[in-house]
Amino acid sequence: MSSICAVLAKEETLQEDQRKPTFDFKSYMLQKANSVNKALDAAVSLKEPAKIHESMRYSLLAGGKRVRPVLCLAACDLVGGSESMALPAACAVEMIHTMSLMHDDLPCMDNDDLRRGKPTNHIVFGEDVAVLAGDALLSFAFEHVAVSTIHVSPLRIVRAIGELAKAIGAEGLVAGQVVDICSEGLSEVGLEQLEFIHVHKTAKLLEGAVVLGAILGGGTDEEVEKLRKYAITPSHANLFASCCLPKGLISSFLNLSWARWAAITNRPLLETLKQLIGEPSMRF
Repeated sequence: MSSICAVLAKEETLQEDQRKPTFDFKSYMLQKANSVNKALDAAVSLKEPAKIHESMRYSLLAGGKRVRPVLCLAACDLVGGSESMALPAACAVEMIHTMSLMHDDLPCMDNDDLRRGKPTNHIVFGEDVAVLAGDALLSFAFEHVAVSTIHVSPLRIVRAIGELAKAIGAEGLVAGQVVDICSEGLSEVGLEQLEFIHVHKTAKLLEGAVVLGAILGGGTDEEVEKLRKYAITPSHANLFASCCLPKGLISSFLNLSWARWAAITNRPLLETLKQLIGEPSMRF
């Protein structure tokens, strides 16, 4: 009798699992990236002076996974906000990321001729225009958040702008870039210095994207700080994997890390992933 009950209980569990909504991470990324691409195209339109706007659009619309803006939108969704509340901020994050790549490619920095298989901005438009186009994207990013954000209180918008500025300034992205430049030519760069470079040059903007989404989506202070802490996990995992793991293990490691973050965008999936990768450091 007990064995029959066990079989019936197992069947009920399987039926319940089949009824649970599933989360398609790839489809989610593609859908949100498409929203971001459309919004970027509309935000940075062709106008006079034509050359500067062509340069801005050349790099901004050159493709990419749009991971940072998608994280911003996902965090907003998680705390109960709508996509429209965080879309300008998501675009702003991508504008700043694009600016950092444009400047990073310059002869005075990494001196790269190709980016995503295409000639870099300064190769096409010249160094002077590439510098100015990057500056224009940086300034417009903050204008876009301030002017285009809807259904969000002014206090939250100002708070978000402050967070974004801190993520990319002399204690964030710029700090990582400077230490990176100063490390060139050194015979030995320690792990602590390498971690500082990557955490500030890359992870700070990833973390900032998540925090912006949570703030603009109406998250409580506790939710914002939990998401800030949780965002560090995939950001640092990404850097650790790319710097320290053999190439054959990077894909598996990153899939596991990003699956953990993807879990919080879909609460039913979270229970399953807890069993696979452990208890997350936050609960909603």
